[in-house]
Amino acid sequence: MRRNVLMTLAMVSLLGGVRAKADDVAYAYCPLGEGYVFLYQSLAGFDVIANLKCGEQVAVLDTQDKDRARVRTANGKEGYVFKYTIKADASGNQRQPPVAGNASTEQPQRPPQIRPEAMPKAPPSESQPRVQPSSESRAPLRAFRHGAELEVFAAYSYIRANLVFSGAPLTIQGASSSATVYFNNWLGVLGDFGLYHQGNVAASGFSITFSSYQFGPTLRYRNQTHLTPFAHLIAGGEHAGGTLYTRSLGAGIPPLGASNAFLLTAGAGADWRLSQRITIRLVEADYLHAEFLNASSSGNRQENLRLSTGVVFTFGHE
Repeated sequence: MRRNVLMTLAMVSLLGGVRAKADDVAYAYCPLGEGYVFLYQSLAGFDVIANLKCGEQVAVLDTQDKDRARVRTANGKEGYVFKYTIKADASGNQRQPPVAGNASTEQPQRPPQIRPEAMPKAPPSESQPRVQPSSESRAPLRAFRHGAELEVFAAYSYIRANLVFSGAPLTIQGASSSATVYFNNWLGVLGDFGLYHQGNVAASGFSITFSSYQFGPTLRYRNQTHLTPFAHLIAGGEHAGGTLYTRSLGAGIPPLGASNAFLLTAGAGADWRLSQRITIRLVEADYLHAEFLNASSSGNRQENLRLSTGVVFTFGHE
């Protein structure tokens, strides 16, 4: 009889230790000066469902995966974070308030506000969270994932082109802008617009002006670092004007006349995220294929290079 009682007590204490381990309290840790920690929807994917503030308290639900841990926030959201972005205490966060007085007053207030909500839910959640939270939390997360995000880009652009009548190289400068609607973290639709001018083409006194409009898909790789690479393939039209087209190029030679042509652009680049709303586009390199009428023997095609840099403004991201 005594032996059975001892075995029962040992099993109860073992189960209690497992439960406590499953519901440990941790704090979001912001590495590299980041302002938040990403909370992902799945164990292996990169769909972000929330941004955890530096030092925000979470309940740890599962740590069996090698790289990620399953956690629950104070408002009941469950997801996965990289293990190196949570700590047992909030002392190491780089984004803590700089004033010592504020840190000492905020630190004691967090546990009383969050722990009463997380700890009572821990015992029943050991058996039911595997089913219950997934059905409760999936509806709002799906709405967030399908929310559109708008990026507006304003840039300076440099184009290395060739003259349509001689094939000689030509340098053109101007401004370009684009608007991109992203449907998720990686896929979007891009609208690109540009205006470029050269006032003295090949020291001839003639001017040339190009304007363009293009649309197409774009891809990006959003990750935990500040750097976001992207690539796009867009198509549209281009208009050429200026005195090079509207004046005669010589005695007995009629003006070429302003013209429109098909334009195809393939490009890639990299952004450096300064904050949630402002990003610097380090470089965007584009290959432009145009089909203006040529007077030379090279055919009706121009192969141009465009380099751009500027600022990206983001709207609609949580």
